[in-house]
Amino acid sequence: RNKTNRRTEEEQQSRRNLQRRRRERDLFVSSGSVRGAKERQARDRVVVCSAEDDENEVVEFGYNRKDVILICTVPLVGGYLTYYGLQKLFGLNPIEAGNYVQVIFVFILCVGWCATYLFRVGTKNMTYTQQLKDYEEAVMEKRLEEMSDSEIEGILNQGMPSE
Repeated sequence: RNKTNRRTEEEQQSRRNLQRRRRERDLFVSSGSVRGAKERQARDRVVVCSAEDDENEVVEFGYNRKDVILICTVPLVGGYLTYYGLQKLFGLNPIEAGNYVQVIFVFILCVGWCATYLFRVGTKNMTYTQQLKDYEEAVMEKRLEEMSDSEIEGILNQGMPSE
């Protein structure tokens, strides 16, 4: 019984140390020493669901089956509705209606794709820049893990304003 108490105390102590180090790392990261820390934290909250994941988890739009089905179905249904709507409302024959639908949807999809591309370029959310940020963050985390507690405290104390 004494051994189990000692073991649980050691486990609790190691958990407390781990939590303390995580808090210190979060302080270090949130102090601005690592670029894109907030983006990384947001990315960590967004997870890809698997079958056994909880349904209440936050998942970015487009990363689960429902979203993919919706993304594929909306243009398809929109095309059919536009095709039959042009025939019914404007009295176009099927060939003209088909041509208009093709022109409209190709134009919308091309402009939409180009807009998303330009937005990603403008916000620097491209694959290369994302990989570079991830690499820099991984290097900083690795350096932080290799630091001793006294070095971490020294860095944290340097960033704190004196009272």
